[in-house]
Amino acid sequence: MRKFVFFLLLVILIIPSLLDADTIFFKDGSRLDLEKVWEEDDHVKYMLYGDVISVPKNDIECIEKSKGGNQGQIIPPSLAEKLKDEIIKSLSSWEVLDVTIKEAVITIRARQDRLTKSIYTSMIAAGLYNIIYSPIDTWPNIQKIMVTNRSKTQGYCFNGGIEELIELTKIPINTVNQYILSKTHEIILEGGYIEPFKRVSMPFYLATEGDFWVIKDSNIALLHEPLIPPDKQSFQKQVIVLLNVNTKIEVVKNKNSSWKEVFVINEENNRSLRGWVLTSTVKSAYKIQR
Repeated sequence: MRKFVFFLLLVILIIPSLLDADTIFFKDGSRLDLEKVWEEDDHVKYMLYGDVISVPKNDIECIEKSKGGNQGQIIPPSLAEKLKDEIIKSLSSWEVLDVTIKEAVITIRARQDRLTKSIYTSMIAAGLYNIIYSPIDTWPNIQKIMVTNRSKTQGYCFNGGIEELIELTKIPINTVNQYILSKTHEIILEGGYIEPFKRVSMPFYLATEGDFWVIKDSNIALLHEPLIPPDKQSFQKQVIVLLNVNTKIEVVKNKNSSWKEVFVINEENNRSLRGWVLTSTVKSAYKIQR
């Protein structure tokens, strides 16, 4: 009876640790189940008998992370090549220039000089999700899918992987674009690395030259001159357009803290209309910071 109880205690203590274990598969065919595995530069490190062991990534075939892990896999080269081929095949209609897969991120370079949201969403919704039907047996733990323009200076990042692509097949077709954009942020290429734009909450009157902002109010007047129209007729002559919610603008000039001269940025991320905005009329907006 005592032996049985002792055995039962061992099972209770050991099994949870195995379920939470990270597993390293080495190229020589061996494997290790470990409590924690992490990456530093070109090496993979882990704790073994109280010591930190460092192994070159070139000696490792792949790493399987536990469900509680927060780091991505190292994708085996053979699997990465298969996945790359399937992506290129599924996006053949868009004639993508190249596909790279690094750890848990897929980066797709499109042929367009300026990648629009409509092209991006169509690539995800009508093309890329087809890879879930490919014959690859075991999918890697893809966490992000980045699509950039030809020069890799602009694009969009889909924060998800295979599970999110599968979700596209389950939701109503009229909500697909909305679902994709809800998991998307705009990206730029700066200093050789793709970085997401970050939202910064601050009052619009603090906007400075060169800032990019997104207006969250509606019917914000873009005026020809930094003057408050005295009457409705003057207003109609002064106004260029009324800015809607989610209009992106670039600040090009300040006139004290009351007026901002701005460019309206269109869907292709090009400057379009230019005019003045009275800061007190903008109650809700956020700055886009790189």
